Amino acid sequence: MRSIQTVCEEHRALREVLDALELILRCQRADDRLDADLALEALEWLERFSDGLHQDREELGLFPALLLRAPDRTREVLASLLRWHADERARILEMRARIEGAAYGDACSRDAFTCAALEYIELQRRHSQVEDAQILPLAREVLLPEDDARILAEYQRIEQRHLRPGEPAPSERSRELVASAAHRVLERQASLLPARSRSLRPAPQPPSARA
Repeated sequence: MRSIQTVCEEHRALREVLDALELILRCQRADDRLDADLALEALEWLERFSDGLHQDREELGLFPALLLRAPDRTREVLASLLRWHADERARILEMRARIEGAAYGDACSRDAFTCAALEYIELQRRHSQVEDAQILPLAREVLLPEDDARILAEYQRIEQRHLRPGEPAPSERSRELVASAAHRVLERQASLLPARSRSLRPAPQPPSARA
């Protein structure tokens, strides 16, 4: 079903951005400096596409349809997932509140941003695992083609609120973020090497080789 496949694809994109954010956080440990530009890109992606578009797809499209088809099997786990959504939004708000101070080098803001980001990464990974293991298999089992059509119609209404005309799919931007994070980490690691290590001279040949 296309409605379920859409959620699966967005979970993959989300995992990529979480990996990118984790790379950014790891990189700062070497010199206590957050790459605020790249961290802000990841934060804005999470705000718009994870805690915006994706959560709305679930809360307004997929979850209500599941609750109608299998109320006894889904009520408790869906309630837990909605609480998870609220916890994730709280971490996003904390990251947003701290990113500017972190960008200016304030150590308290940087540490608070890092703490909120690590908590968010952990929450989202556990959340996605529960959905992939429990919710999506159940959706494939109980939803009917007419349910899929209604959910897709709701997805279209949600996309009109969250996506700009002609904007690339969130999955495309997630891949760009991962590539940028990996490239930036390599640059930072190289910059932290002693100058002598960055420009190693060829070792002299032994006398037997020169002869």
